[in-house]
Amino acid sequence: MQKPRLQNCTNLLIVDDDPAELFLMKRTLAQIESNSQNFTVTICSDGQQAIDFADQNSSIVGGIDLVLLDLNMPGIDGYEVLATWKNDNIFQDTPIIVVTTATDKTMLQSALDIGASAVHSKPAGLAELKTLFETILVKWSDFELT
Repeated sequence: MQKPRLQNCTNLLIVDDDPAELFLMKRTLAQIESNSQNFTVTICSDGQQAIDFADQNSSIVGGIDLVLLDLNMPGIDGYEVLATWKNDNIFQDTPIIVVTTATDKTMLQSALDIGASAVHSKPAGLAELKTLFETILVKWSDFELT
């Protein structure tokens, strides 16, 4: 099921446990931002932190426009985060895009079945990550490339 496009995608939540990946994601968004749009990015570095963030910040959660979620995290993984959010009707109108190193098609389909809006493999390079993020932003928001 495709979610409706967002009108102003500016508030992003990224859930990923890998500091290097988070650095690359923030750097990539900064490159996109400097060209066309400002982003507010909230980072949760593990699944428990993501669940706690959503539980404790309901006023902020309503303002999140797009979630980028990793699946492979120690402890509470992305599947459990996604299932908890969907079960509790958190982010029900917000696209949750899985960006992961997982390659098993059954696992990726499971994320979609639980409620992910889309699933993408994490690219290896910065240029590919920028292209992926631009693609996600164009598809799931009114973001326009300049």
